Amino acid sequence: MRPVRHILVAVDFDQGERRAVDVAAVIAERFNATITLVHVMYPSPRVTPIWIQRREDAELRLQNLLAPLRVTAKCMVRFGAPAQEIVEAAQTLRADIVVVGTHGRHRAARAFLGSVSEEVMRTSPVPVLTVLGAPPDEAGS
Repeated sequence: MRPVRHILVAVDFDQGERRAVDVAAVIAERFNATITLVHVMYPSPRVTPIWIQRREDAELRLQNLLAPLRVTAKCMVRFGAPAQEIVEAAQTLRADIVVVGTHGRHRAARAFLGSVSEEVMRTSPVPVLTVLGAPPDEAGS
């Protein structure tokens, strides 16, 4: 197994994001790796005060996720198509692995609605670890 030095964690601010971050933190502690949390926002046609505020809010939420971690970690907000931006961030940052949360939807619903996690898995040049956002008993299933 090749060494894991940098872990990219995709965060969409869904209820299951904490689990993906926690799993990445365990891996980072084990391998003395760095974590980067990345959140992708859809682009605005022009910069507006609302979009500036949304970006600042996202950065604050990412910082709150980083606060309890006992590993070297940073965060970034990107604009664009989520799966494409996650893969590009992994390449730019030379991540060794990408960790993404998944909502655990039924297979037919995923096929119909599409899935950022699945697209990242198909297009990522590095391994992708998917983490179920919440166990079935917590998700209300």
